[in-house]
Amino acid sequence: MTMELTLVHPESASVEQRDPGGVSTTAKSDQPTQPLVPTSPTVTDDRGYQLTTTAEAAQLYNRGVHHILGLHTGALALLDQAVTTDPTFALGHAAKALLGYEMCAPTVVPDELYLAEIYAEKATDRERSHVNAVTGHVRGRKNALVDHVRRYPQDALLLNSIIPTIQFAGAVEVPQEAWDIVEQAAPAYSNDDWWFLGTLSFIRQEQLRFDEALDLACRSLDLEPSGGHAAHARGHAHYELGDHVNGLDFMSNWVVGPGAEAESLDHLAWHAAVHELSLGDVEAVRRRYASQLNPARMLGCRSLIDGGQLL
Repeated sequence: MTMELTLVHPESASVEQRDPGGVSTTAKSDQPTQPLVPTSPTVTDDRGYQLTTTAEAAQLYNRGVHHILGLHTGALALLDQAVTTDPTFALGHAAKALLGYEMCAPTVVPDELYLAEIYAEKATDRERSHVNAVTGHVRGRKNALVDHVRRYPQDALLLNSIIPTIQFAGAVEVPQEAWDIVEQAAPAYSNDDWWFLGTLSFIRQEQLRFDEALDLACRSLDLEPSGGHAAHARGHAHYELGDHVNGLDFMSNWVVGPGAEAESLDHLAWHAAVHELSLGDVEAVRRRYASQLNPARMLGCRSLIDGGQLL
Protein backbone atom coordinates (compact mmCIF):
# COMPACT_ATOMS: atom_id res chain seq x y z
CA MET A 1 0.00 0.00 0.00
CA THR A 2 1.30 3.49 -0.81
CA MET A 3 0.38 6.12 1.76
CA GLU A 4 0.15 9.78 0.79
CA LEU A 5 1.32 11.79 3.78
CA THR A 6 1.37 15.58 3.81
CA LEU A 7 4.04 17.47 5.77
CA VAL A 8 2.53 20.33 7.74
CA HIS A 9 5.07 22.85 9.02
CA PRO A 10 4.07 24.70 12.21
CA GLU A 11 5.96 27.81 11.12
CA SER A 12 4.34 28.03 7.68
CA ALA A 13 4.94 31.78 7.25
CA SER A 14 8.71 31.51 7.42
CA VAL A 15 11.69 30.67 5.27
CA GLU A 16 13.59 27.60 6.46
CA GLN A 17 17.29 26.86 6.02
CA ARG A 18 19.43 24.05 7.46
CA ASP A 19 23.02 24.30 8.54
CA PRO A 20 25.47 21.38 8.01
CA GLY A 21 24.77 20.15 11.57
CA GLY A 22 21.11 19.51 10.83
CA VAL A 23 19.65 22.48 12.75
CA SER A 24 16.95 24.42 10.95
CA THR A 25 17.11 28.21 11.09
CA THR A 26 13.99 30.15 10.23
CA ALA A 27 14.16 33.82 9.29
CA LYS A 28 11.00 35.88 9.27
CA SER A 29 9.83 36.70 5.76
CA ASP A 30 8.34 40.12 6.60
CA GLN A 31 10.80 42.86 5.68
CA PRO A 32 11.10 45.65 8.28
CA THR A 33 10.72 49.30 7.27
CA GLN A 34 13.72 51.62 7.23
CA PRO A 35 15.94 51.83 9.13
CA LEU A 36 16.76 48.14 8.71
CA VAL A 37 16.67 46.26 12.01
CA PRO A 38 18.28 42.78 11.95
CA THR A 39 16.15 39.88 13.17
CA SER A 40 17.42 36.97 15.23
CA PRO A 41 17.22 33.56 13.54
CA THR A 42 15.04 30.94 15.18
CA VAL A 43 16.33 27.40 15.61
CA THR A 44 13.96 24.45 15.23
CA ASP A 45 13.86 20.73 15.73
CA ASP A 46 14.10 18.30 12.82
CA ARG A 47 10.38 18.59 12.04
CA GLY A 48 10.03 22.34 12.15
CA TYR A 49 8.99 23.17 15.71
CA GLN A 50 10.72 26.17 17.27
CA LEU A 51 13.28 25.56 20.03
CA THR A 52 14.00 28.27 22.59
CA THR A 53 17.73 27.77 22.90
CA THR A 54 21.02 28.40 21.13
CA ALA A 55 21.90 26.91 17.75
CA GLU A 56 24.63 24.76 19.33
CA ALA A 57 22.32 23.36 22.01
CA ALA A 58 19.60 22.74 19.42
CA GLN A 59 22.03 20.78 17.25
CA LEU A 60 22.99 18.55 20.19
CA TYR A 61 19.34 18.11 21.19
CA ASN A 62 18.29 17.19 17.65
CA ARG A 63 21.05 14.59 17.49
CA GLY A 64 19.97 13.20 20.86
CA VAL A 65 16.33 12.92 19.75
CA HIS A 66 17.48 11.28 16.51
CA HIS A 67 19.31 8.69 18.61
CA ILE A 68 16.19 8.02 20.70
CA LEU A 69 13.94 7.70 17.65
CA GLY A 70 16.44 5.39 15.96
CA LEU A 71 16.98 3.17 19.04
CA HIS A 72 20.63 4.24 19.11
CA THR A 73 22.88 4.41 22.14
CA GLY A 74 24.36 7.71 23.28
CA ALA A 75 21.23 9.87 23.47
CA LEU A 76 21.69 10.87 27.11
CA ALA A 77 25.27 12.06 26.54
CA LEU A 78 24.07 14.36 23.75
CA LEU A 79 21.24 15.74 25.88
CA ASP A 80 23.70 16.32 28.73
CA GLN A 81 25.86 18.34 26.34
CA ALA A 82 22.83 20.31 25.16
CA VAL A 83 21.85 21.49 28.65
CA THR A 84 25.48 22.12 29.54
CA THR A 85 25.72 24.39 26.51
CA ASP A 86 22.44 26.08 27.45
CA PRO A 87 21.38 25.35 31.05
CA THR A 88 18.09 27.19 30.42
CA PHE A 89 16.99 24.83 27.60
CA ALA A 90 13.64 23.49 28.85
CA LEU A 91 13.18 20.68 26.32
CA GLY A 92 16.68 19.39 26.95
CA HIS A 93 15.86 18.94 30.64
CA ALA A 94 12.46 17.41 29.81
CA ALA A 95 14.07 14.84 27.49
CA LYS A 96 16.55 13.86 30.21
CA ALA A 97 13.67 13.39 32.65
CA LEU A 98 11.81 11.24 30.13
CA LEU A 99 14.82 8.97 29.60
CA GLY A 100 15.33 8.66 33.34
CA TYR A 101 11.69 7.74 33.89
CA GLU A 102 11.22 5.40 30.92
CA MET A 103 14.66 3.83 30.48
CA CYS A 104 16.27 4.16 33.92
CA ALA A 105 18.89 6.52 32.50
CA PRO A 106 21.14 7.95 35.26
CA THR A 107 19.36 11.27 35.71
CA VAL A 108 17.64 12.87 38.71
CA VAL A 109 14.13 12.98 37.26
CA PRO A 110 12.51 15.43 39.76
CA ASP A 111 15.38 17.89 39.33
CA GLU A 112 15.20 17.74 35.53
CA LEU A 113 11.42 18.25 35.61
CA TYR A 114 11.81 21.24 37.93
CA LEU A 115 14.35 22.87 35.61
CA ALA A 116 12.21 22.11 32.55
CA GLU A 117 9.16 23.73 34.14
CA ILE A 118 11.08 26.82 35.28
CA TYR A 119 12.72 27.48 31.92
CA ALA A 120 9.60 26.63 29.89
CA GLU A 121 8.06 29.85 31.20
CA LYS A 122 10.08 31.81 28.62
CA ALA A 123 9.52 29.32 25.79
CA THR A 124 6.83 28.87 23.12
CA ASP A 125 3.33 27.51 23.72
CA ARG A 126 4.35 24.21 22.10
CA GLU A 127 7.41 23.86 24.31
CA ARG A 128 5.37 24.60 27.44
CA SER A 129 2.82 22.00 26.35
CA HIS A 130 5.66 19.52 25.72
CA VAL A 131 7.10 20.05 29.21
CA ASN A 132 3.64 19.81 30.81
CA ALA A 133 3.01 16.57 28.93
CA VAL A 134 6.27 14.98 30.13
CA THR A 135 5.64 16.18 33.69
CA GLY A 136 2.08 14.85 33.64
CA HIS A 137 3.20 11.51 32.22
CA VAL A 138 5.87 11.04 34.88
CA ARG A 139 3.36 11.97 37.61
CA GLY A 140 0.80 9.47 36.35
CA ARG A 141 -1.63 11.58 34.35
CA LYS A 142 -2.90 9.05 31.85
CA ASN A 143 -3.67 11.29 28.87
CA ALA A 144 -0.89 13.85 29.27
CA LEU A 145 1.15 12.75 26.25
CA VAL A 146 -1.89 11.90 24.13
CA ASP A 147 -3.50 15.31 24.63
CA HIS A 148 -0.27 17.07 23.65
CA VAL A 149 0.32 15.00 20.51
CA ARG A 150 -3.22 15.60 19.29
CA ARG A 151 -2.34 19.33 19.25
CA TYR A 152 1.23 18.90 18.02
CA PRO A 153 1.37 15.66 15.98
CA GLN A 154 4.89 16.32 14.65
CA ASP A 155 6.32 16.21 18.17
CA ALA A 156 7.92 12.89 17.27
CA LEU A 157 9.70 12.31 20.58
CA LEU A 158 6.43 12.34 22.52
CA LEU A 159 4.48 10.44 19.86
CA ASN A 160 7.24 7.82 20.09
CA SER A 161 6.79 7.75 23.87
CA ILE A 162 3.07 6.97 23.60
CA ILE A 163 3.55 3.72 21.66
CA PRO A 164 4.49 0.62 23.69
CA THR A 165 7.74 -0.73 22.20
CA ILE A 166 10.97 -2.39 23.28
CA GLN A 167 12.08 1.17 24.15
CA PHE A 168 9.19 2.83 26.04
CA ALA A 169 6.36 1.40 28.12
CA GLY A 170 3.90 3.63 26.29
CA ALA A 171 0.95 5.71 27.45
CA VAL A 172 -1.90 3.45 26.30
CA GLU A 173 -2.90 -0.04 27.33
CA VAL A 174 -4.96 -1.19 24.34
CA PRO A 175 -3.02 -1.61 21.06
CA GLN A 176 -5.87 -0.17 19.01
CA GLU A 177 -5.53 3.11 20.93
CA ALA A 178 -1.90 3.42 19.85
CA TRP A 179 -2.85 2.55 16.27
CA ASP A 180 -5.48 5.30 16.19
CA ILE A 181 -3.08 7.91 17.56
CA VAL A 182 -0.45 7.07 14.93
CA GLU A 183 -3.00 7.03 12.10
CA GLN A 184 -4.36 10.44 13.18
CA ALA A 185 -0.83 11.89 13.20
CA ALA A 186 -0.01 10.54 9.72
CA PRO A 187 -1.06 13.64 7.71
CA ALA A 188 1.53 15.72 9.60
CA TYR A 189 4.45 13.61 8.32
CA SER A 190 6.06 13.55 4.90
CA ASN A 191 6.41 10.48 2.69
CA ASP A 192 10.13 10.39 3.44
CA ASP A 193 10.10 10.72 7.23
CA TRP A 194 12.21 7.68 8.11
CA TRP A 195 11.06 7.51 11.73
CA PHE A 196 7.33 7.71 10.99
CA LEU A 197 7.59 5.09 8.22
CA GLY A 198 9.30 2.71 10.67
CA THR A 199 6.72 3.39 13.37
CA LEU A 200 3.84 2.87 10.95
CA SER A 201 5.51 -0.36 9.81
CA PHE A 202 5.37 -1.74 13.33
CA ILE A 203 1.71 -0.74 13.63
CA ARG A 204 0.94 -2.55 10.36
CA GLN A 205 2.53 -5.81 11.49
CA GLU A 206 0.53 -5.64 14.72
CA GLN A 207 -2.55 -5.32 12.52
CA LEU A 208 -1.42 -8.50 10.68
CA ARG A 209 -0.82 -6.49 7.50
CA PHE A 210 2.61 -8.03 7.03
CA ASP A 211 3.24 -7.21 3.35
CA GLU A 212 2.52 -3.53 4.00
CA ALA A 213 4.68 -3.63 7.12
CA LEU A 214 7.61 -5.07 5.17
CA ASP A 215 7.28 -2.44 2.44
CA LEU A 216 7.17 0.43 4.95
CA ALA A 217 10.13 -0.96 6.91
CA CYS A 218 12.25 -1.27 3.76
CA ARG A 219 11.37 2.29 2.71
CA SER A 220 12.35 3.54 6.16
CA LEU A 221 15.65 1.64 6.17
CA ASP A 222 16.51 2.97 2.72
CA LEU A 223 16.29 6.47 4.24
CA GLU A 224 17.93 5.64 7.60
CA PRO A 225 19.70 2.23 7.53
CA SER A 226 20.31 2.27 11.29
CA GLY A 227 16.66 2.89 12.24
CA GLY A 228 15.86 0.44 15.02
CA HIS A 229 12.04 0.56 14.88
CA ALA A 230 12.02 -0.25 11.16
CA ALA A 231 14.52 -3.08 11.64
CA HIS A 232 12.40 -4.48 14.47
CA ALA A 233 9.23 -4.29 12.38
CA ARG A 234 11.00 -5.93 9.46
CA GLY A 235 12.12 -8.79 11.72
CA HIS A 236 8.52 -9.39 12.77
CA ALA A 237 7.20 -9.20 9.20
CA HIS A 238 9.74 -11.69 7.81
CA TYR A 239 8.98 -14.11 10.63
CA GLU A 240 5.20 -13.93 10.28
CA LEU A 241 5.46 -14.38 6.50
CA GLY A 242 7.58 -17.50 7.02
CA ASP A 243 10.41 -15.78 5.14
CA HIS A 244 13.15 -17.07 7.42
CA VAL A 245 16.00 -17.11 4.89
CA ASN A 246 15.66 -13.42 3.96
CA GLY A 247 14.77 -12.47 7.55
CA LEU A 248 17.89 -14.16 8.89
CA ASP A 249 20.09 -12.62 6.21
CA PHE A 250 18.79 -9.13 6.97
CA MET A 251 18.94 -9.29 10.75
CA SER A 252 22.29 -11.09 10.98
CA ASN A 253 23.90 -8.38 8.87
CA TRP A 254 22.01 -5.52 10.47
CA VAL A 255 23.03 -6.24 14.07
CA VAL A 256 26.73 -6.18 13.17
CA GLY A 257 26.38 -3.43 10.54
CA PRO A 258 24.04 -0.41 10.56
CA GLY A 259 22.40 -1.52 13.82
CA ALA A 260 25.56 -2.26 15.78
CA GLU A 261 24.92 0.76 18.04
CA ALA A 262 21.26 -0.11 18.69
CA GLU A 263 20.00 0.39 22.23
CA SER A 264 18.09 -2.94 22.23
CA LEU A 265 20.62 -4.99 20.28
CA ASP A 266 19.97 -8.15 22.28
CA HIS A 267 16.29 -8.22 21.31
CA LEU A 268 17.12 -7.72 17.65
CA ALA A 269 19.72 -10.48 17.85
CA TRP A 270 16.95 -12.62 19.33
CA HIS A 271 14.96 -12.06 16.15
CA ALA A 272 17.87 -13.45 14.14
CA ALA A 273 18.04 -16.44 16.47
CA VAL A 274 14.35 -17.34 16.03
CA HIS A 275 14.87 -17.36 12.26
CA GLU A 276 17.76 -19.77 12.78
CA LEU A 277 15.61 -21.90 15.06
CA SER A 278 12.80 -21.93 12.49
CA LEU A 279 15.30 -23.15 9.88
CA GLY A 280 16.42 -25.94 12.21
CA ASP A 281 19.98 -24.63 12.61
CA VAL A 282 20.36 -25.33 16.32
CA GLU A 283 24.13 -24.92 16.26
CA ALA A 284 23.74 -21.41 14.86
CA VAL A 285 21.28 -20.62 17.66
CA ARG A 286 23.81 -21.80 20.23
CA ARG A 287 26.57 -19.68 18.70
CA ARG A 288 24.34 -16.60 18.69
CA TYR A 289 23.32 -17.23 22.28
CA ALA A 290 26.95 -17.44 23.36
CA SER A 291 28.05 -14.33 21.45
CA GLN A 292 25.02 -12.02 21.65
CA LEU A 293 22.35 -13.27 24.06
CA ASN A 294 23.95 -14.90 27.09
CA PRO A 295 22.54 -12.91 30.08
CA ALA A 296 25.84 -13.39 31.92
CA ARG A 297 27.54 -11.20 29.29
CA MET A 298 24.81 -8.60 28.70
CA LEU A 299 23.45 -5.61 30.59
CA GLY A 300 19.88 -4.39 30.98
CA CYS A 301 16.49 -5.99 31.51
CA ARG A 302 16.06 -7.06 27.87
CA SER A 303 19.12 -9.32 28.09
CA LEU A 304 17.38 -11.42 30.74
CA ILE A 305 14.08 -11.41 28.86
CA ASP A 306 15.51 -12.33 25.47
CA GLY A 307 18.30 -14.64 26.64
CA GLY A 308 15.94 -16.48 28.98
CA GLN A 309 13.21 -16.71 26.37
CA LEU A 310 15.63 -18.14 23.80
CA LEU A 311 16.70 -20.83 26.26
